[in-house]
Amino acid sequence: MSAVASAPAIPPGGISSFRRSRRSSSPVGILGVAAGTSRRHAPFARADSGSAGAMPRQAGWGCARTSCVPDAASPPEADMSQRLGSDVLGPLAWLALVALLSSSGRAADIPASPAGRPNILWISAEDISAGTLGCYGGPARTPRIDSLAAAGLRFDHAFSAAPVCAPSRSAIITGVMPTTLGSLPMRCRATPPRHLVGFPRLLRDAGWFCTNAAKTDYNLSATFDPGWHESNAKAHWRHRPDPRQPFFAVFNLGVTHESGLFEDKLAEARREIDPAERHDP
Repeated sequence: MSAVASAPAIPPGGISSFRRSRRSSSPVGILGVAAGTSRRHAPFARADSGSAGAMPRQAGWGCARTSCVPDAASPPEADMSQRLGSDVLGPLAWLALVALLSSSGRAADIPASPAGRPNILWISAEDISAGTLGCYGGPARTPRIDSLAAAGLRFDHAFSAAPVCAPSRSAIITGVMPTTLGSLPMRCRATPPRHLVGFPRLLRDAGWFCTNAAKTDYNLSATFDPGWHESNAKAHWRHRPDPRQPFFAVFNLGVTHESGLFEDKLAEARREIDPAERHDP
């Protein structure tokens, strides 16, 4: 029997608007594409932190390029642990593909999790527009993605929090806009306030096994802990100790990354430049 999962609520401003695709009576997935968060969203914060929760500039947050420090005018923190089923999952800034998998159809080899706690598979691909995919009328042959879209939910209107990868990733992991967090400049190291946690930590607290394979470039300082159980190239939901435990598993695909367009030119440059003169950051 398949576990039927409804779509998370989308708070106002998180995704500008969306339209559902055809939805079956037994959905195997939810498909989301390239969205962001809104300044009106509260960040992902632990309820026991005792610090401010919401982070818009007008609410008392002074943000520099690599730091973000609250002042006395910051509003009280909301109990985010009580909002996991709607407000937390809503502003996750859906990146490329989010699939809530059951044990039917092509997900037959993935065991169903307890009712109300779906297994979540997140597949991201960089430098690719939604219009490329078959389910959006694009030329690419993507039959499995198309089947998820047909059986689940598809977002037709969405936006990214930033035009480049790392700042966008910081918004996804924290629920805070990069312009507010201080993580917008590429290759900076913003220091989040101590109460701010990654959404995987909230999922862990709620019982999910969380893995990331394996992008970790959040433009945030090394002191920030996203909260993964596993975060490496081999991280996988199959590694959870209890097969009945629901999982949240992220897989990042690099095949579409822009850097692949320049491999030949890069190889030529490396041959021509004296190794003593090279500087590879």
